[in-house]
Amino acid sequence: MMKTLMHSVKPNCKFYLSLHSYAKAFMYPWGYTKKPPDNWRELHKLAKIGQTAIKEKTGNIYRCGSVANVNRQVAAGGSPDYAFGTVKIPYAMVMELTGGSFHPSSNEILRIVQESWFGIRAMCCYIADL
Repeated sequence: MMKTLMHSVKPNCKFYLSLHSYAKAFMYPWGYTKKPPDNWRELHKLAKIGQTAIKEKTGNIYRCGSVANVNRQVAAGGSPDYAFGTVKIPYAMVMELTGGSFHPSSNEILRIVQESWFGIRAMCCYIADL
């Protein structure tokens, strides 16, 4: 299903973002190898834009880098690798949200959403201006 959706939006899609919990990180391809993609600098710039927006609004610091390098291990099969490598969506990223656990309490959800939105909005605005 996700594969079909990605291919159907490809003509108009510039950015694919997969949200996860809870490691405070912006990660881009590749997950299956520690060798970065050719345009890793562009992807890293986008990650830093999200990181900076969150830091300025909340003081929280998110890590930035490729999936394999931030996680310090390869992890094949991630949807950002597929979106970027196969579908050719030019910007693909995983955002590991804040929270302190994989199952945050209900009273943490609004704070997590608000914090995340600062980074997501900044990245989307950057891409929209390209």
